[in-house]
Amino acid sequence: MHSLTALVHCLYSVYAIDLLGFGRSSRPAADFSATDVAAVEHFFVDSFERWRAAAGLDKFHLLGHSFGGYVACAYAANNHSRVEKLLLASPFGVPEQISRPQVSLASRQCYLDVFASCLPG
Repeated sequence: MHSLTALVHCLYSVYAIDLLGFGRSSRPAADFSATDVAAVEHFFVDSFERWRAAAGLDKFHLLGHSFGGYVACAYAANNHSRVEKLLLASPFGVPEQISRPQVSLASRQCYLDVFASCLPG
């Protein structure tokens, strides 16, 4: 929490949120069931987008840590006009180097598109 306090003094507003089902957040509804990775990704991206709209944020800097880094990357890929800067801290599911052979060409292009869309200018 000390690090967040320091950020507040440098920035206008800082929001530290837990993804649904993580940390101190509420758990997803009992009827939630996902049949594949895309459904899980959609669940978290959609819930974050609903939170963003309720918070009244337009364009913002987004930092994601661990699984939150994966969700932040997916969110930025689907909502690039909202994300001014994307910062990933030890992201789960995002390769260290996007040019590694085991990363598919489609995944590599997704990461490049996300990062390019978050660059200034």
